[in-house]
Order: sequence, then C-alpha cells, then structure tokens
Amino acid sequence: MGNRLKPAPPVDLRVAPPDSDENLTINQLLGNRSDVHQTHTIYSHLTDLWHAKHLPQLVWPSLSDAILVTAHADAWKLGNFSELIAANDIVVEFHIHHVQIVEPSANGEYELVFYMGMMEVFRVSFSRTDKKDDVEGLDIRSAHCEASEQIQMKLASGNAASADSLRVKVWYHEHPHVHPHL
Repeated sequence: MGNRLKPAPPVDLRVAPPDSDENLTINQLLGNRSDVHQTHTIYSHLTDLWHAKHLPQLVWPSLSDAILVTAHADAWKLGNFSELIAANDIVVEFHIHHVQIVEPSANGEYELVFYMGMMEVFRVSFSRTDKKDDVEGLDIRSAHCEASEQIQMKLASGNAASADSLRVKVWYHEHPHVHPHL
C-alpha cells in the first residue's frame, strides 16, 4: 500500500499572459498568440522564424552607393567609426543576415566589426586576393537591433602602413509587431 503513485497535479490549461518569460507551466512555455520575438516562448520563436522566411529581404543602403569604411594605417588596428545606419533610419526592430563587401582597396586579410550604438554586435573576417577582388558576401545572423538604432562599423587589415578601405551594404529583415497566423 505504501507504493501507490500520487495523482499528477492538474494541468493549467489557461492561456499564458502575453510576453511571459516565466515559463513555469507548459502554457507559458508555448506562449500566447500575441507574443513577440523578445520573449522566450515557442510561439515567439516561431514568429521570429516566420518573419525571417516570409517578410521581404531588404538592402541597406538601398538604391545608393555602399558605405565607405577605412582601416587604421597600422596593421590589425581598428580605424574610426563609419556610420552604416543612422539612428531613426530603420524604425522597426531588425536583424542583419548578410554583409556585402564592395571594392576592398588592397589584397590582404580584413576584419570588419559592427556596433549597435557603441556595443559590438558581430564581426566578420575575409580576404582579398589577385584571383578575386571583391568578396561576394558573408552570411551572418546578427542579434536583433532595436528600432531606430544606429549601426556603425570599424575596419582593420593585416596590411602595415596602409589605410585600406572598402564599401559595405547589408541585407536585413525587419521584425514588425505584426503576427503571422501560425
């Protein structure tokens, strides 16, 4: 008689509150249909994936020349900031998923660092050789950038006594607070 199984506690079948990060019950883990991508629910992750797959891919800057960034003259020292996206240029949350490198000025190895405001969000490395003078592009997945956030970049190269430069465009997806019908 002492080995009886205790009945399972009742399951909470109420809908979780919107954007709950508690995840104490299965319903909170599943989430609410109005959850946005900042929460840690299954629904919010599905919303994020839906946006990345079904919303249009965008280019920055669009219908314009790529943005110039210049390395420091010393090898592997970051140059000055170059503004890629000014504050208030993109007014919804977004993430960058591709970096297009245009016209590197010299053969060599490069490292390009991206900042949201003054906080580093990702970096990429690449090289230019005699066989290929432009890098087609680098697939990445940045952290989500806040609406109206400024994105800056700095460049370093392995070339000493040379202020190498290149131009940059990015491909990105916006994450508006519009929810798909999953």
